[in-house]
Amino acid sequence: MKKKEESGNIRMIDVTEKESSLRKARAHVRVLLNSEVFKKILTEKITKGDIFTAAKIAGIMAAKKNW
Repeated sequence: MKKKEESGNIRMIDVTEKESSLRKARAHVRVLLNSEVFKKILTEKITKGDIFTAAKIAGIMAAKKNW
């Protein structure tokens, strides 16, 4: 975890002993794409891999971001 010092510098701090907390997040998205790409998604023929797993990982990483 990063913490901002009075000088404005950012430093890493140890959060090993920090108590766990419950967090909730909600997101909405609208994706526009052409029919060819849509068919590739449905038939799992996207050459870069599973886009749904990539989207889940991106969402988890975003939810873990401490603002």
